[in-house]
Amino acid sequence: MGCVVAINADNASSNDTMVNHLQMSFQRDFVDFRPSDVQMHCMAHTVHLAALELLKGIGVVKDDKKETYQDNVTAPLDREYDDNTGSDLEGLEDSAGVVDAYLGEVLTVIPKLRNIIRAVCSSPQQQEAWLEEANAFLQKMASVQC
Repeated sequence: MGCVVAINADNASSNDTMVNHLQMSFQRDFVDFRPSDVQMHCMAHTVHLAALELLKGIGVVKDDKKETYQDNVTAPLDREYDDNTGSDLEGLEDSAGVVDAYLGEVLTVIPKLRNIIRAVCSSPQQQEAWLEEANAFLQKMASVQC
C-alpha cells in the first residue's frame, strides 16, 4: 500500500514529538503528512482517562495528590501531567471500614459509567453530541484555569 493511514498511540508527549519528526522527514521527500490527520490517541487510553476524570468529578476521590494515571483516578487529562507521581491513598487508615467505604463508592459508579458509555455509543449522533459536550467542557475548564 505504501502509505501511513493512522498512528495510534497514548497521550504521552513523546508520541507527539515522534509524529512531528515524521512530518519533517516526510516534508523533505514532498510527502503530504499532517499529524492532525493521522495521529489518533488510543481509544482505551482515552476512555480510561475520561473514566478517571468522571470519578474525580463526582467526588469519589480527592484531587489533593497526583500519581501516574494508570495508578490514580485523579490524574489530569492534559499530556503535561502524564509523568506526575504521588499517592491518592496516602494517609488513609488501614482499617477495613475506610477501605470498604472507599471501594463501595467506586463500585456504585461503575454501572453508571457503563450506562453513559452505552448511551454515547448507541448512535453516531449520540457520539457527536457527546464529543461536542466534552469539547465545550474542556474549553470552559481551560478558560477557568488561565
